[in-house]
Formats: sequence, C-alpha cells, structure tokens
Amino acid sequence: MTKIIKEMLPQDVRVARDTQDLLIECCVGQNFTIYDYFILTILCLFIEFIILFQCFIYVNLLRFFFLF
Repeated sequence: MTKIIKEMLPQDVRVARDTQDLLIECCVGQNFTIYDYFILTILCLFIEFIILFQCFIYVNLLRFFFLF
C-alpha cells in the first residue's frame, strides 16, 4: 500500500509516515468510524489541492517563459 501511495504522488511530494499509516488503516481496517472517513476525505482533498496547485504553477511558468 505504501508503494501505491508513493507511485500516485508526484516525485517532489512526500507523505508523512502517520498519514500513510492512517490511509493503510482506513483501507485495510474493518472498524470504520465517521471520524476516520472525515480525516481520509480531508486528506484526499489536501493531496488533490497540492497536485493541482503544482500543475497551476507549472502551467503559469510555461506561459511566462514561452509567451514573453
């Protein structure tokens, strides 16, 4: 599971060990609580935000260098 997490993220983004453990526990564990789903949802949204923000920066850098 840790390998899958690392493969899905860009190379320059790192995930804390506690976060990886939480993801693995939520995916493998049997006892889910509403709090676990909430934390997992917030975590996924945060990772998506980081990836989209990086794409936004790269696109703007490309525009800056190639249009000016």
